[in-house]
Amino acid sequence: MERFAALRRPQPPPLCAVAELAWLWRPFKRPNRVRVSLKRLLKGRWLLTAALLCSACTVAGGPVAESSAVLAAQSRVATLAPSPTLASPVPATQAVQTATSAPSPTAAPTQRAIPPVVATSVPTPVATKQPTPLPAFATFGNGMQVVGVDIAPGTYRTRVGPGPNCSWQRLGPGGQVLASEYPRGPTIVTIAPTDRSFFSSSCPTWTQDLSPLKSPTSQFGDGTFFVGPEVAPGTWRASDGGRGCFWSRLSNFLSGDGMGIDRSGIIASGAVRSGEAVVTISATDKGLNSDGCTWLKS
Repeated sequence: MERFAALRRPQPPPLCAVAELAWLWRPFKRPNRVRVSLKRLLKGRWLLTAALLCSACTVAGGPVAESSAVLAAQSRVATLAPSPTLASPVPATQAVQTATSAPSPTAAPTQRAIPPVVATSVPTPVATKQPTPLPAFATFGNGMQVVGVDIAPGTYRTRVGPGPNCSWQRLGPGGQVLASEYPRGPTIVTIAPTDRSFFSSSCPTWTQDLSPLKSPTSQFGDGTFFVGPEVAPGTWRASDGGRGCFWSRLSNFLSGDGMGIDRSGIIASGAVRSGEAVVTISATDKGLNSDGCTWLKS
């Protein structure tokens, strides 16, 4: 390896050695004539110039020319010794294309700001008040109704005007007629717990729905009405409708037209044959019965 290393060191080319020897041998040559002196001088300058160039080449390490022996030795060294792997130079155009095709750094996606979570109070459900169902009113129709079996005792009314043949009767023991009526308008009757039965014919449906049928101060005609909700207490004028006017102030609704045995409900009664009558209704009255009359509030 030392021999190969010596061969790898830069060697002075043969031309440089010849020039140096010629320069050094110059003083020992025999002097010639003046004609040869100029040639010697030129030759000496040429040799000096060649020697200096060869010396400069030797110092820089760049050989001017190499013999075949030296080149052969260097080729053998290159074959035996592993040469270091050198990166092949990249052409400038390829480097520019590589730099151009290199992906540019992608900006990191901007994260959207997440709004803070605000705790919201859950509304407390409010209990909704359910509508009160309408009461189921007891009703019954025409015919014979046994009290306590078919119907319950209590106050009933018809809410529309009857036909011309409507009639009702409260019946006691043995079929005794306690009270009766031939109403010409909506009517009201109270069935006592001691009654045995109740009979009606050609009348509208009887019901325990006792809600008002009219306003307290409005004009009204035939029928039986509640004082207060339907007839305001005070002075009223009753006029004859041409067929006779009959009226009764009531403390209850047991007596009907007052033609039966039970007359407990009649406070006062009267009739108008022609013209008009002035009637004062008390706040303690329970009802007013009218047959053939037209009433106006004074």
